[in-house]
Order: sequence, then structure tokens, then C-alpha cells
Amino acid sequence: MPKSTRQTGNDFQDYIQKWLEEKGWVVHNQKTVSRAIPIKGKVVWVSQRQDIWGCLDLIAKKSGKFTLFIQATTHTGRGKKERDLMTVPWGDADEVQIWMKRDKGHIDMFHLDDAFEKFEEFGKIIRRKFYSKEGLGYEF
Repeated sequence: MPKSTRQTGNDFQDYIQKWLEEKGWVVHNQKTVSRAIPIKGKVVWVSQRQDIWGCLDLIAKKSGKFTLFIQATTHTGRGKKERDLMTVPWGDADEVQIWMKRDKGHIDMFHLDDAFEKFEEFGKIIRRKFYSKEGLGYEF
């Protein structure tokens, strides 16, 4: 049986959390959950999603590093994600990122530029290995 969109998204968030924790980050992972509600003698399952500020899935912290805010997505479009993230008043100590799962073992990574104006690609993860975009020298 194929996975639901919710399960695919939760699995991707778990992957990101594990990957960051292996590199020494402490991660809060805000997942979608369901709960049962009895209605007229029947049980109805309701999806309950509480994204952080309505647009974030994970927050990560590591000693000596910025605070990392991540929107994880398995969808191909990032326009709505970017617009949602732009509604938050970000500061200089914040690193805002979108991680997009492409193919199995391939993640494209975008971050909000220093002027807080647009998202730009800064790296990729391919088969669990991070590749920084040339000239950026980005490290985890």
C-alpha cells in the first residue's frame, strides 16, 4: 500500500532530524498528527497540524552556530512556502531554509539571502552527503 502524503512528509522530516542530529544539532521536529473524535457513535480521524508560525517544520540549534529554521517539503513548487516564510520578521541570527526532497537520496536546499529578500540554492544532499554550492563554503 502506498504511503499517504502525511506519512511521506513525516518520514522526510524524520530524515532531516536524524541527519542534523548526526552532525551535533539539537532538533525540534513539528509533525502532523491525527486524533480520534467520536461523532454520533462513530469515530472520525482528524488531521491536526500545527506548523511553527504556520510555516516551519523543524528548528535546530548547535553550539556556536546560528538558529536553523527549516521548511521541509516533498512537493516540487516552493513559491507558497517562500511567501509563507517571508511573513516572519527574521533576524541576523536566523538561518531560514527550504529542504526539497527530489529523488530518493537527493535533496535540494535553499536559504533566505542576507538581505531577507529572496531564497537561493546553497547546496544539496546526495546519498546523505552534503555538497555546498560552489564558492559558498557552507558547512553543517
